Amino acid sequence: MTADADLAIAPNTMLHARFLLPNVILCCGEDKHEVATALSRCGFPEPQRQQDFRCYGVRQYKQFTLILSGIGTGCLEPLLYELLRFNIARKVLLVGTAAVAPASQEREAKVGRIFFVEEAYLAGTGLDREVGEIPLRPSLIRPEGIDGASIVSSDFYYGFMPGSPDNDYRGKLGCLQRDAREFAPTVDMVDMEVGQFYALCKRMSRDRPVEYAAIKGVANTIDRPRDQIANSAAILAKAFAEATSLLQIGPEDTPATSGLTDVKGPSGSNSKKMVADIKIYWSVQMAAASVLGFLALHVDWKENVSTLLMCFPAFLLLLIGSTYNLVGNYYIYHESERLGYRSITENVVTPTVCWVYWVLGLLLGTGIGLFIGGQLADFFPDHKQLIEYGFFGLGSVLGFAVVFFTNRWNYRVLWRSGSQGYKDYSQTVKKMLLLGKTLSDKTSDGQLGR
Repeated sequence: MTADADLAIAPNTMLHARFLLPNVILCCGEDKHEVATALSRCGFPEPQRQQDFRCYGVRQYKQFTLILSGIGTGCLEPLLYELLRFNIARKVLLVGTAAVAPASQEREAKVGRIFFVEEAYLAGTGLDREVGEIPLRPSLIRPEGIDGASIVSSDFYYGFMPGSPDNDYRGKLGCLQRDAREFAPTVDMVDMEVGQFYALCKRMSRDRPVEYAAIKGVANTIDRPRDQIANSAAILAKAFAEATSLLQIGPEDTPATSGLTDVKGPSGSNSKKMVADIKIYWSVQMAAASVLGFLALHVDWKENVSTLLMCFPAFLLLLIGSTYNLVGNYYIYHESERLGYRSITENVVTPTVCWVYWVLGLLLGTGIGLFIGGQLADFFPDHKQLIEYGFFGLGSVLGFAVVFFTNRWNYRVLWRSGSQGYKDYSQTVKKMLLLGKTLSDKTSDGQLGR
């Protein structure tokens, strides 16, 4: 087939027959850099050839063709029509991320898991009036080792977010709201393509035997849209692992790590930010330790003025160090999560450093209390001992409390903006700082996760 003939068949996507193989993987609405990283981690580091045109990207690997696309029916329909006209593809898998539906059971437990979509529904798509048979199903059979799930697909990105205030556009779309209320209690996930993908593949491939299915990883609950930013890279790696297994495709090269679930540490240029975060983290801790060590060796507790002059700035440095102990850990975790690295529960370093800072806060508060008590005692000689001992105790309690509650406030902010993985990872810190209390998951960004 000549290039001109290819162009006549595929003017919207600019697909060429030389790019296409019998195995095709589609990704709609995913970040191309995260997709490349995920495939590299599965043993597919570099495509043999690639092309980008409009919102479509084609990457040909040795054993399959990867096609990147935009979101929704409007991108999927011309892509599938032009792809299937070549009559080369025999198996087409849609791989990507999704959100947990509003009323899905065990919502948080689904985040991070990979599902084979066995049932798909349409709500607010360009195909609603054309498709009568519901649910839509894949032509491939779910393999052993992966759970099945249901999904509802919509062209309205924000359509399934909980709530619809009067000034929100969703309140003006009655049919969409009825669909959302109908499907929310019955399906597991929400996305923007699987339903249309199943419907179009069934209709477009009647004269061309094409097998199709969708594998979706849950990146967030639908009311926690920001979680997808931190979760999608790791989830895509696991989804591609399932997809290539289903297609019986072996790695083209040795993966950068020993496996998707046993990552030992960062490597390569993509880990530079995380390494920088780690360096800053320990630089701050070492700076705090150095100044506090100097203080311990040189402070004269009998000299009230020198005690204050050394304890007060040291206490400020202590607050900075204790804050970055949590903030630095937060950024390091999310960078490692973005790169797809496995993390265990943080129950050693950060909690231990928290305790060290609390004790140091107590000691420095004692020093500041000694100064203030010594100064006031000069004005009340009859109560000198009472005042000195009183401020000694008050300073130690306040020193501990200021550091503890500063950490507590910071962790609340981090917890609410962190991914579900971070919440699981930092359970030990949460128990220490919140003393068993629960936190609200409310978020103010108002976005819908995919």
